[in-house]
Amino acid sequence: MGYQGVEKLSFTNKPKCISNDVLEFCKQINSDSNPRFIDVRNEEFGKEGECFENVKNFIKKYGGKELIGWAIWEIPQVMLEAEFHCAVKMKDKIIDVTPRINNEKQIVFIPDPQKKYTGQSIDNLRYPIINSKVVKDFIKISEENALLQNKYCKPGDPLNNIGKNELIPMQEKILEIYTPFQLLCIKKRKNNDYCICGSYEKYRKCCMDKKICIINDILEMKRQIQPRMK
Repeated sequence: MGYQGVEKLSFTNKPKCISNDVLEFCKQINSDSNPRFIDVRNEEFGKEGECFENVKNFIKKYGGKELIGWAIWEIPQVMLEAEFHCAVKMKDKIIDVTPRINNEKQIVFIPDPQKKYTGQSIDNLRYPIINSKVVKDFIKISEENALLQNKYCKPGDPLNNIGKNELIPMQEKILEIYTPFQLLCIKKRKNNDYCICGSYEKYRKCCMDKKICIINDILEMKRQIQPRMK
């Protein structure tokens, strides 16, 4: 392949600012709260993707209170996404204590204290920035997949044949829509947007000159995966 690491592309970034789209999306999530940038504080016990455990350990060591809400992410010019998340309230300051794969120093967070965590996976919320059938199809398939995952994929429970019969066709649907969705994300990325590699450098100063290689590798990856799913 011409571009090393195409499977690690990071189309989703922290928003550059609290835009009108971010405000509208957050209003739909919780009209009583406002989104804000909060600092990420890395601790030695912090684990990626384990926000509730991280918050529990942080409060035990330093104090504070659990604050449930949503981390807001952006695919520039394409879509916003809200990730169910837990942060720490320290007096008048909110901090995130969960390390991020791209080492973000801040995230955008909107409190939603009425939301409760019961141990079951909660799907991301999504908001299209552009009017695109590809984006709408991607959101629809993502929501359907989350419902199936919650239905059949229980921690510690083996996947039964009924679950396999529903999940395998769903994975095929995801593959079919994900490739055009990736290509759209690249097409819409502007020069000064964050780069698709997750570096938070400007796209034009980082991987923009590798755009053709990246597109070819995405298409090649799809060709390699498809036969395995038959």
